[in-house]
Amino acid sequence: MANTNLTNLAGALKRNYNDGSDIMTNQQNLYAPFWNKIKTSSLKPSGDGIYNSVVMEGNERGGAIFENQAFFEPDSVKPVQPRIKSKTVQWNFEITGKAIRLSASDKVAFGRAVDEQQKDNMKRMLMDLNRQANGTGTGQISLANGAGVGSTQLIVDDPFPFRVGMRIDVWTAINGVKEVSGVRINNVNYETSTLTLAVAQNWSDNSIVVKELILDGVSPGNFKELNGTQAIADTNVFSTIFEGVDVTQYPIWQGNVVDGGGAPVSQDLLLKTNNRIAVTGGSTPDILKSNYGQARNYQAQELPKTRYEPGEIKGGVVVLKWQNMEWIIDWTYPIGEVAMLSSQNIEKFQTRDMHLADETGNTLYQIPGYDNIGGYYIYEGDIGTWKRNAHGRLTNLLEPLF
Repeated sequence: MANTNLTNLAGALKRNYNDGSDIMTNQQNLYAPFWNKIKTSSLKPSGDGIYNSVVMEGNERGGAIFENQAFFEPDSVKPVQPRIKSKTVQWNFEITGKAIRLSASDKVAFGRAVDEQQKDNMKRMLMDLNRQANGTGTGQISLANGAGVGSTQLIVDDPFPFRVGMRIDVWTAINGVKEVSGVRINNVNYETSTLTLAVAQNWSDNSIVVKELILDGVSPGNFKELNGTQAIADTNVFSTIFEGVDVTQYPIWQGNVVDGGGAPVSQDLLLKTNNRIAVTGGSTPDILKSNYGQARNYQAQELPKTRYEPGEIKGGVVVLKWQNMEWIIDWTYPIGEVAMLSSQNIEKFQTRDMHLADETGNTLYQIPGYDNIGGYYIYEGDIGTWKRNAHGRLTNLLEPLF
């Protein structure tokens, strides 16, 4: 930096750490494997959302008749209008005034500190966007596996999306009772699926674990987090309302969920899921993804059956593919399941990609009452589909030990 005034600092941040910069692109490629795969729609969200007309039922009263037989009374087409509403995700940061002033004598050290901080901010927000893109749409990250009374050891069904320093709430149910409020996670043990909490808490078995304040003030069809894969390829487990349409009223408005029956992922189960999507959705999925466990199960079972592995080996890595799909391994995707999606029928509807907020014309601002300068990253948009049955999930699979 030539000097350390706020104008130059803001310019450097915007130039190097905003959307479209090489550093931002590298973070996306490294830490958001699924987020980067979702195409961006040309449609921009408005305050009222984005609407489209989808036909749920049509006229099925035609058919063969005798020459003197009367026509059937025709049915009416039943279109509905799903609505994709915009969601807001933010990630704020601060730089102390003292650090800025002292940087006049050590610009290299200051530059490195800012670089590390901004890369960490971008990485963590992109990881969270990626987690939401894999999620339930309600904010649910996992369920409590057992009750706790005055305990700091919270066992969950899936520990992998949690991070040290994350603050969590625990609810008995959506719009139920909040049992734990804003407690910090001090440690995550992946082998035992245990979160160590900063303060002893009480919770019930199978309670919903979410990020802090995520379920406060929500209602069915009006959640804070993005619609992720589990929400899109769902029946009515996570919510009966999807994009404003009631699944109980229109049963065709749901994804394909195949129960693996507690077995390891297999060729037959993958084919079953693929066929279910092809028959009900009339499309062939081209995105396949899971966490490491199911990819590991598949490799352990299927590769030994192949006498010759035709995959090209580069740097000692075999590209895992099934059918025509590369198998995306995403550690934020839930354990015990595999997803198949149609890339033509899933999009990001956004104002722009994650970026430094600059609505006021500035990317930095004074923190009132403190000798700190702040800023934040912002994302406005959501993930959506106009054809929910083009996607599917193979669930209830045996998860190998970590």
